[in-house]
Amino acid sequence: MADAAHVTTREPGSRRAGAAAYHYTLATFLDNLGLNTPLAYLPLLPVIAVWASWEAAGRFRGATPPIRDRQLDHILGIPLLLIALFLITITPVLWGTFYWALRPDVLSFALFVTGAVILAYGLGWAWRMRAPLLLLFLMWPALYIGVMSGVLAWFVHATDAVLGLLTTHLPLGVSQVAGSPSLLAVHPATGPVLQVSVSAACAGGDGVLGFLLIGGALMTAVDGPILGRLFWLAAGVLMTFILNVGRIVAIVLVAGAGHPAFALGGFHAVVGLVLFGLGVAGMLWLLPAFGLSRTAGLGRTARALAVEPGPRAPGAPAPGVRWPSQLTAVRGPSLRRASKGVTVLLGLGLFLAADQSLGVYARFANGSGSPTVAAMTASTAVPNGWQLGLLASYPWGTEYFGPGSSYVRYQLVHAGGISGDSVLWADVVTTSDHSALLTYSVENCFLFHNYHIVSARTVDLGHGVTALLLNYSDPAVHGRWATVTWTWPVTVAGTTSYERIELTSPLVSGQQVVPNLQPSGGAVRNVVVAVENFFNSGSNPRQTAQNRAFWGADAALESFGARFVARSVARPATRV
Repeated sequence: MADAAHVTTREPGSRRAGAAAYHYTLATFLDNLGLNTPLAYLPLLPVIAVWASWEAAGRFRGATPPIRDRQLDHILGIPLLLIALFLITITPVLWGTFYWALRPDVLSFALFVTGAVILAYGLGWAWRMRAPLLLLFLMWPALYIGVMSGVLAWFVHATDAVLGLLTTHLPLGVSQVAGSPSLLAVHPATGPVLQVSVSAACAGGDGVLGFLLIGGALMTAVDGPILGRLFWLAAGVLMTFILNVGRIVAIVLVAGAGHPAFALGGFHAVVGLVLFGLGVAGMLWLLPAFGLSRTAGLGRTARALAVEPGPRAPGAPAPGVRWPSQLTAVRGPSLRRASKGVTVLLGLGLFLAADQSLGVYARFANGSGSPTVAAMTASTAVPNGWQLGLLASYPWGTEYFGPGSSYVRYQLVHAGGISGDSVLWADVVTTSDHSALLTYSVENCFLFHNYHIVSARTVDLGHGVTALLLNYSDPAVHGRWATVTWTWPVTVAGTTSYERIELTSPLVSGQQVVPNLQPSGGAVRNVVVAVENFFNSGSNPRQTAQNRAFWGADAALESFGARFVARSVARPATRV
């Protein structure tokens, strides 16, 4: 049985392997530190997890190694690695431009490290390292995006109330704007009045979430009563909130002193991290006041689990000494160990390549899940040689896509003249309800209007955008069209919405009849289209002479769509 100290010393190697395989995920995750968002401190969790694993290893140094069942290790570890691989290979293709908004690659990293620890050291050691491994799962931003809005609203009200007391009773030269408590008016000695907005992200939610995560990790390395730990965490949350209010006051004071650019620029970006670090250090110093100790518990678990070695048998070698026959036995499986090493390297290379390929999806959302693509409007830049004009806006779209949604039709005309491939229609649906876009799909609309779907296939428009290309006709008006459509998250008035763009090209030169894309009242699944395509032999666009008639329109749509996507993702990313 392996020596416990030897195993615990090597355990962080799994994290080093994870860092190498997921280098792109971790590198982009560090960008969150520069964001003004409640998720800004999540990138600190991998560092804290490494520290927590080292502390946990120290607690079990000298303890009896846990019993290892290699079959159980393989049953649990291998599926975790396969799921981790699925999340960074297949899931990006399925989710497309929405992948980076929820960051499944971060969850994949946690699964990879957990599976690697189980396979390398056994389920017993993974259980002993459960606290550091849990920290890796807590990195996943999707755990917080859905619940942070309510928490942030509470912090905004609390911060506004405290700032109101301070600005009223202290001569800070700052006052709250009437009717807008989150807007501070700074009255400098000279110059005009400055207005500073205290956004939801600035109200302290980021620091509190960061302290809860870091403080929770610190609690795994201290010894003391549970009640003392809870009081310590509560005191840390209160201190973090107070320090954040102090940060806001410091920013407005620097701005009022005549340095508004510095106050809202470099000072604003750094002072929060500095005060947060001081707050954590101060709470560590206050551990004894809550009956907690970082050192009292170290080694206690190891002593409890330690087993004294039995007497050495007569003629047996001294500890650490091997007979020549034992040395020969050790050399025997060297080939097997080498093959395992090659397998590990190949596996790491596969994960590394898959993780690196995620870069195409990073353009569509920043670290906080906010989209970086602006919603399409009449002033949106289009590929060179094309002109964009508004045709109509359909109010009936709200019946299907929810209040606040919009359904707008644009016309795109190429400077070369009016021809089948020089006129395109762009139907743009924008809504905050993503499920409505799935329910009232484009295929659903075509089937509802009795259009004959000739073919349906997916096409790659580049930059991580996978679109659906449909060829179809309307026997009633003898119209034939090709449509390429995709959906992505967009920014509308500072909030996240979802936009479906449908680019349509008439097949016949000069054809001005536009297809009716009003949804039906029911939810027809995509499988209906697949079944219809199967019976029409339309799944392969090059299969019949009828399909070949669409080749020119398909090629023109793919070309235009790829250039439009490239222009959209090349705009500067939106930071919050």
